[in-house]
Amino acid sequence: MKHIIIPVDFSANALLASQIGHQIAKQVNGKITILHAYQPFQSNFQSAGANLKDSIRSEEEAKDELASFSEKFNSVIENDGTLEVEFLAERGLIQDALEVLHKKDPIDLVIMGTTGASGIKFHLGSNTYEIARKTSFPLLIVPPSTQVIVPKNIGYFTDFQLGDLKVLHSLSSLFEESTIHYQLIHIIKNKVNLEGATEKLQALRTELQHNLTEINLQEQVFIGEENIDTINSIIDQTGTDLIALCLVKKSFWAKFREKSLAKEIILKAGKPIFVYN
Repeated sequence: MKHIIIPVDFSANALLASQIGHQIAKQVNGKITILHAYQPFQSNFQSAGANLKDSIRSEEEAKDELASFSEKFNSVIENDGTLEVEFLAERGLIQDALEVLHKKDPIDLVIMGTTGASGIKFHLGSNTYEIARKTSFPLLIVPPSTQVIVPKNIGYFTDFQLGDLKVLHSLSSLFEESTIHYQLIHIIKNKVNLEGATEKLQALRTELQHNLTEINLQEQVFIGEENIDTINSIIDQTGTDLIALCLVKKSFWAKFREKSLAKEIILKAGKPIFVYN
């Protein structure tokens, strides 16, 4: 049984991510933990007693808000009782709470929503982008426009990194539909390197296909600048409905991060994004 964690800040986007998580859990016979991580106000300028009161109050407020969120969640999903759903309020940062939960019950997938063009900040300062950079768990990022995730065309953007097999294996175990089309996508700046890049991508596809015989995998090289406009153009051309990236050092994603475009991909691609360290 796959364990899916959904960190929430009680926003509409968190509710959407929870609905998407419910859809996926039903597909993979999974269970859901809806997690709220909170940080009570603590100050060296007030007494220990005052800090304790603030801590207790923060815990009570978090649990009350989580109870209210659970009512909203249960009102928008159809759970016949066969799907296990747990609601947890944990003190601390989201990443720390995830690590603690993972030790108790290994995490297979984390699902988080974004808040659109105004930013992707979560309650108390954590955000999807920072979690994506730091987490060791597969992460599905859900934009506000998402209604349902039943991918037919998954676009995997690669720069021939070592984590390619791991990412695709995780995706294929999560979305087991044999009708899904996976496309390896590589971007080069000009036609000079087209032949070499094509041969390298074909070799990668052959190697991956040898290890992932159950998926339909093809490849394509695109010419253009490595920017969000090129990404969106490729998404349109290929009919990509789920973007996949590997978060490893010197990877495709890392180069975008260096150019401060990783956040743009999350905010402006408008498609669900699956990332993995």
